[in-house]
Amino acid sequence: MLDKDSSEWANVPFWVSLGMWGMKTRKAALAFEYFCFVFASIAFVASFFYFPLIFASVLWGSAYWYAITIRWIDNAGLWQQ
Repeated sequence: MLDKDSSEWANVPFWVSLGMWGMKTRKAALAFEYFCFVFASIAFVASFFYFPLIFASVLWGSAYWYAITIRWIDNAGLWQQ
């Protein structure tokens, strides 16, 4: 659980706060990361049959963003039990 009202959270970089917008738990962030990766992978394979789906592969970037955001919060020790 994230305490978004704490002084530690006030000092996080903008990209971290934007990445965790609307989420408070690590479990939710991991679920979004997993969903983005799986959906982008499926869309990439499906794009061989229907090319416009190639644009959904941009979700790999979202999955990476979630991964580095989660890692940053882990390293900062901001998750609360």
